[in-house]
Amino acid sequence: MYSEIQEDIDKGNCLLEWDSSKGKSPVPLIKDKYSNLRKMAKTMNFSIAYGKTAKGFAKDWVILINNHINIYLNILTYNIFYSN
Repeated sequence: MYSEIQEDIDKGNCLLEWDSSKGKSPVPLIKDKYSNLRKMAKTMNFSIAYGKTAKGFAKDWVILINNHINIYLNILTYNIFYSN
């Protein structure tokens, strides 16, 4: 979990989950407050699983390809497919 999101939870600004039988949540849920980050993370995870490259991400998300992106994707891909 990103440290910013954990801090938000610790401060009571959002919740990880809420029992809807108790009514409306007093603060937003993480999945609602950070929906854009969640969508990007899910897209990236599935894209990597299906073989998308750094160049493909750069084209889709209009970002520059640089060594940091390649390193990140290589580490992430290795962790997904080769970790125990």
